Amino acid sequence: MKKQWLLNLFLLGLAIVLAAFILFSEEKPDSRQLPQLTDIDPGTIRQISISHNGHSTQLEKHNGSWQISKPLQIAANDFRVKTILQLLNAPVHRTFKPTELDTEKIGLADDMTAGNTRIRFDHREIIFGIVNPATGLRYVRMGDHIYTIEDVYSPLLTS
Repeated sequence: MKKQWLLNLFLLGLAIVLAAFILFSEEKPDSRQLPQLTDIDPGTIRQISISHNGHSTQLEKHNGSWQISKPLQIAANDFRVKTILQLLNAPVHRTFKPTELDTEKIGLADDMTAGNTRIRFDHREIIFGIVNPATGLRYVRMGDHIYTIEDVYSPLLTS
């Protein structure tokens, strides 16, 4: 009978140790956040210009709602515009100076960007390069830097 009690105590102790291990080894949310592409408040943007494959679309905000003003005049889908505006605060995985990368290979060389998808929020332009096949992140150029961001915005701009 004493062996049975010892076995039960051992199993109870083992269960407590395993429960404590599971409880204290749970993944805690990562307190590190990735930097944002810009610190611009999307609510302050009044004009958006999108260029892709030689075509251009112009959106303007009037009285709190978005309107497509070019190539035709029609009300814009507010949900879609808000999603596009999230690009301003996209999480940046890496930041590079153009001299650190082969800009020709990633589609962001100065003489190659004329045909690239580009978006202008008021006066801030973002040019889209290729997707890195190893990471699935898209190269974008804004000002004097190249960034890698998740490739969730380009499909919105090209459709």
